[in-house]
Amino acid sequence: MTSAVVEVGPVSVYGPEPVCDLAVVAVAGIDDELVLVDDRPVPVSDLWEQVLDTAAAQWRNITLVCPTWWSAQRCDRVRSAAAASGADVVVTRRAQAVGAALTATSWAVVEIADDLVIVTARDARSITLARHTEQDLDPEIVVRTVFDLAGTSVEVAVDVPDGVAGAADLGAAVMTALGHRGVRVTRVDPRDWCNALVAPDTRAARDRARTRPVGSWSVRQRRWP
Repeated sequence: MTSAVVEVGPVSVYGPEPVCDLAVVAVAGIDDELVLVDDRPVPVSDLWEQVLDTAAAQWRNITLVCPTWWSAQRCDRVRSAAAASGADVVVTRRAQAVGAALTATSWAVVEIADDLVIVTARDARSITLARHTEQDLDPEIVVRTVFDLAGTSVEVAVDVPDGVAGAADLGAAVMTALGHRGVRVTRVDPRDWCNALVAPDTRAARDRARTRPVGSWSVRQRRWP
């Protein structure tokens, strides 16, 4: 059974169809009940329903890929919003999705967010490291964490989601440090793990792009990166 894959968070939402400008607002308000849209309060649940309905292009089977560090409550909220249209919904974590595209016996995913870095091994064990505004995380600490979790004979995928402040620089530094130790390391391309999760006809559907209204809010065309 084919499924539309929708990348939810950590900053915006991406899927088979363009997403509305308010996807960023929905993600930022994931823990709230109301957000302001055009100076009026809008229920966050309603906003999520419309954003996900647009992103999923009315597919009846949807896989939501959420940040590994998101709480169960956040994942439940987006699952419920996507299911409001009557779709069958599966939620998976980014580390699981990225891991689906890796081939080594031992692997680790380094997932960078605004305030943290989470390192997840193939056996689902993970360690969370804090990022600080004044001085970003030392890439050597990330390397040691990878080795502690998955050993030195490991394939590593560095996940640098769009819109995460400083993620590109930190990700590049981590990749360089791992490369100096002879580790096979790649930067995550969402298209790779999306292809690993879905069948060919679903991938073809991602190439379609159209603009349609989302409630009373406008939609800006935004394709999957």
